[in-house]
Amino acid sequence: MKKIYRKLLALICISATLFATSCASRDKSSVADINLSGQQTITIWYYDSKYEPYLEYVAKKIKASNELIDVKYECKDKNEYLEQIYNASVREDKGPDLYLMNSSDTEKAVSMGIAAENSTYAQAYTEAKYGRAAMDSMTYNSRIYGYPISFRVPFMVYNTKVASKPTSFDDIKNFVENYKVNSDNEKIETLVAWDVDSVLINYPFTCSSIEIGGSSGDDSHSIVVDSKRLAEYMTKFHEFKGIYGMDPDKITTDYCAKNFAEGKIAYTIIDSDHLAMLDSSGVSYEVVPVPSLSDSNEAKALSETTSAYVNAFSKNLSAAKAVAHALSYEYADQLYLSCGLMSAKKMDINNDNYKLTHSVVYNVYEKSQPRAQFIGQNYYYSLFQIMLTKVWDDKIDSSDAVKEFSSKAYGRLSDLESDSGLK
Repeated sequence: MKKIYRKLLALICISATLFATSCASRDKSSVADINLSGQQTITIWYYDSKYEPYLEYVAKKIKASNELIDVKYECKDKNEYLEQIYNASVREDKGPDLYLMNSSDTEKAVSMGIAAENSTYAQAYTEAKYGRAAMDSMTYNSRIYGYPISFRVPFMVYNTKVASKPTSFDDIKNFVENYKVNSDNEKIETLVAWDVDSVLINYPFTCSSIEIGGSSGDDSHSIVVDSKRLAEYMTKFHEFKGIYGMDPDKITTDYCAKNFAEGKIAYTIIDSDHLAMLDSSGVSYEVVPVPSLSDSNEAKALSETTSAYVNAFSKNLSAAKAVAHALSYEYADQLYLSCGLMSAKKMDINNDNYKLTHSVVYNVYEKSQPRAQFIGQNYYYSLFQIMLTKVWDDKIDSSDAVKEFSSKAYGRLSDLESDSGLK
């Protein structure tokens, strides 16, 4: 009972902090000013059930602001999601008015004709309010399409009761080598652990030696691999196996977050989707960016942003855009409170504890490299994951693994250029 009470108290404190710092500046909902001739139903599609509590909250708020707008939300199968939207819109005349998706599929949605530009509320979507990563993720071919809602980004957390703030992996190595069990750390079962098979979690180790899609992530003809530097970093990545002995079949990000929240891990790397688990657990922790493997290049994280997109086939574009804006901008402060996901819109959190946790996560996101948005980008990230696995499992030397990755990446780029006549 005491454990449950502590969790509830932690969530109440989170709610009070976030609500007090952000809702005071909320403008009147944009849906209140939409002129409608009669009752309208705005349908939202999504494929991740985690968003449902937030969608329910916003739907109620919109109804209270404008009684002529009913918001309905439907969870769909992620498989061929955009194809479902296209077919329902074009062939069945019953597609959604807007939908949530990972921004990495922006080019595909635009090319299918099911994404309307975010033009009505463009003045609200600035780097000052959302950060560079969010702006890049919502933009394709210099035009804004998305309404950013949440993000995923990796970072390191450490248990402040048993470990110290690291600035490098040398600090962590020294911690491991000098570790002694005492009454303060007797619950610790694992000193260091993270999912070595995850693209998102391990991408910071590239230290900007890979760039997919150009600086903004939407150029399918821009792939850069600095093979010399990448081979150096992959060699260092492989050395972690001998130092920490992490088993990719056992250690997932879910496993790390759960065990860290229970006070069983000293240092780990997780993503922002798991932050709420730590906040509700009562574990004492702080956040730092993933330390770099380079002396001269920082470890830039890879980020994924989920945005709302207005269906160009919606029969009421003005109302659909207003609802998308409400989800992304007007009620953004409620996203973390309702479903534990970090809002893509910056939150102004004036609290010392959050300056060492949530605020650091926002800084990591703002400096991150967004996952590319062009059609076919999955191929390159799959190559990266294959390279990680081969290096970790000793199937191939790090230098040869990088050569293979680089050869296949540039080979695909060459094929694309030949097909488009750019070569």
